[in-house]
Amino acid sequence: MATSPAERKRQERRCPGPRGDERMNRALIAREANPELPLLDALLDGGFIFPGLGIEKNDKLVRDADGVTLYQRKNQLMRRQREARKRNSKTPRTKQREVKASNRTKIPHSPSSNRSSIVYDVSPSQNLADMELFREGDDVHSKFDIFEDLNFEEMVYPQEEQKELGILSETDMTEIVNDLYGIGISNKRAGVTDETLRWFDEALDEIPLHQKMSLVKAQRINPNLVDKKQKAVFLRWADFNVRKAAARYVKYWNNRQELFGDDAFFPLTLDRALTKENAIMLSHPHRILTQKDNYGRAIIWGDPVPYNRAIHSKESVLRCFWYNIHNALEDEAVQQKGFILIVDVRNGDISKHFDRAAEKLKFHSINECLPMKLKSVHIIRPSTFGYLIMPIIKFIIGRILRLRFVVHTGTEKEILESFSSYGISEDIILSQTRR
Repeated sequence: MATSPAERKRQERRCPGPRGDERMNRALIAREANPELPLLDALLDGGFIFPGLGIEKNDKLVRDADGVTLYQRKNQLMRRQREARKRNSKTPRTKQREVKASNRTKIPHSPSSNRSSIVYDVSPSQNLADMELFREGDDVHSKFDIFEDLNFEEMVYPQEEQKELGILSETDMTEIVNDLYGIGISNKRAGVTDETLRWFDEALDEIPLHQKMSLVKAQRINPNLVDKKQKAVFLRWADFNVRKAAARYVKYWNNRQELFGDDAFFPLTLDRALTKENAIMLSHPHRILTQKDNYGRAIIWGDPVPYNRAIHSKESVLRCFWYNIHNALEDEAVQQKGFILIVDVRNGDISKHFDRAAEKLKFHSINECLPMKLKSVHIIRPSTFGYLIMPIIKFIIGRILRLRFVVHTGTEKEILESFSSYGISEDIILSQTRR
């Protein structure tokens, strides 16, 4: 007797598990094992083949061997992820209740200090009715534009951060503490040998051609740009893991071409790679300070006020960010010791200065493309509304930076003391906050 469709659905519910295309199942497993893995990489790991990859820039024009577009495949994978999370997690309403009742979430502290750095500082007794969310004259509706099309899979709650901390190994915890407090940073110059460069080139050769079309184009148009000096930057970023460096190098060139177009194949200079608008914004909203922290790490100072999402395009801001990072990476010590990001949000207006799409692009570059070691993220005295969007920010920056994320609150003296414990001098903070 034939089984009815309704009966088949009931059987599937009783026997949950991966169904459908085996390639998509493998891609889903890859993403669950590494949530930071890009969708495209997960699909390729699953066994999908996209012959037009690297030729067409638009995902809607790239098709796999079955004629399905890359855009559709990415959507299918994201939908499968959402379904898997719903099966294995609590409901959004339950999560919301837990956020309101949660205690403070803390991150690891330095062995030489008894202080803990508060990441979430919302009192459990404080409710939305008591919060001073808006100032007089605020456009209330525009405040909530940032939540448009947002789903709960794009937010990270304090309970989830606690779980992430709970599964860390001792090695992981040590690395986090070292990055936060500048422990173990070496002043010894890391040289790059000809043998290491040869291994790097061999690792590049192993990467399929369709995945590195932008790099191949750069090698053809301007071979002097793709030189030993540039490769050395990626090797230092990867601590001389040649395969890791090669994979990053390919992603870097793919994103560089997408961001700068044909100008990507020439040095990133003001008169070529950046427009007049970009030149005006070079010092904002992300400046590389001339001073470094006590351990020699470069400081990126973020000030969201000069950025207005109604006026400036997110691509313009991202091009400025790339330009500033490239200038900082001319210093070999910065290549080796890395950066810290400090964002002063005291005077920011969420409705004007926070752009979720722009932040996603920026942290995608930081986490996936640029050869920069971002060691930690520091936020100065966010508003109450800023705390409400903190779960969005925590999702955008990714798991590694979430574990190295510090919010500084309190009086000016308390904030200065807090920064000092991380090796950031009071003079640096005062020179920027009192401008």
